Amino acid sequence: MKINNQIIYKDVSYLCHMRESLGGYYLEPIKCENDILYIPNHVDDIKVKGIIRGDLDTYSTIVLEENNTEFKTIEGVLFSFDGSVILLYPPQKKDLVYELPIGVQHVYEESIINHYIEKIVFPEGVTEIEQYSVYGFNLKTIVLPSTIKCIQCSAFKNNWTIKDVYYNGTKENWDKVVIGYENDDIINADIHFE
Repeated sequence: MKINNQIIYKDVSYLCHMRESLGGYYLEPIKCENDILYIPNHVDDIKVKGIIRGDLDTYSTIVLEENNTEFKTIEGVLFSFDGSVILLYPPQKKDLVYELPIGVQHVYEESIINHYIEKIVFPEGVTEIEQYSVYGFNLKTIVLPSTIKCIQCSAFKNNWTIKDVYYNGTKENWDKVVIGYENDDIINADIHFE
């Protein structure tokens, strides 16, 4: 429901406006209340890198309008409707460990920008992690699946606290993974094999 440009959802409200751009919408909250980012059904595409951070950094969960057919949320995290792509992890979600759900195959650009996560686990089936996908100051441990084929340039840039990378495959297979430049924080970590 929208009243005077204010979107109301189950006693949670925030002022926002949408502007069409790049074949989708940029979501520009002016204010988020109760740590919730609400996405109405008329948003049919999210260009995550177009989401203005600033005030947006206040939310810890994402809520969709009922009967959304474009996206879904799992524990307050935004995914494509089929669950194969993670789109946006809330920047103020305070979990120290995040295990992406089974079924995720692709990690979208700028999808996990969070300074609380210390350990992230990518499930079997993930094949690619896009550039600038994971950013945080406390990330210490990464678990990568044997299905990973490509870690794009700068996918883990500025995660200098990474100590351990656990790869669920052999060293021979790890050597075949394409790792783009500016991923020194992964390359210089202790790599553990299956």
